[in-house]
Amino acid sequence: MIEIPRLVNEKNKWLSAQVDVEFPTAPSLKGKALYLASTGQSQYREIDWVPDDTHSDQALENCYLVDFHRLTVMFAVLQAEKYKTQADKDVIVEFFTQIMLSPPCQLYLGFDDGTPVAAGIITRNDSELLISDIVILPNQHYSDVDHFARVLIKKAGFSASEKIRCVIESD
Repeated sequence: MIEIPRLVNEKNKWLSAQVDVEFPTAPSLKGKALYLASTGQSQYREIDWVPDDTHSDQALENCYLVDFHRLTVMFAVLQAEKYKTQADKDVIVEFFTQIMLSPPCQLYLGFDDGTPVAAGIITRNDSELLISDIVILPNQHYSDVDHFARVLIKKAGFSASEKIRCVIESD
């Protein structure tokens, strides 16, 4: 494992700012607190990102940038899968559905037969790329965290010629 990358703080600051509004809902604030507490147990590791063909065309074709509210809701519901109790799931959904899509983070969803089965966040600066908040349900396209991370890197348009440190956050 490696030290916590700077981008983790940027991502957490960005997510926290989503509910730093004049009248936040109580559940969204509880969701924020729960989310931030859960990130304390995350681990980080670098991956070499080399373009390869271990992902199918279908994996790429069924992975989408979250760019409107309905997809944000689907993303939030998948994020809630990480939590055990229904009360925790509810506040996490409330927290993540408050997201206003903007840099430095991009949210992605992977689908299998029209059903959302994978989710992740890409956060980037000039020298690092963080792939975090990965959730994968059983499916035919995304076999594990590393596989989905590589699909996200390719889907987001990064090339191996970019000299950038790639880090995966995992629970």
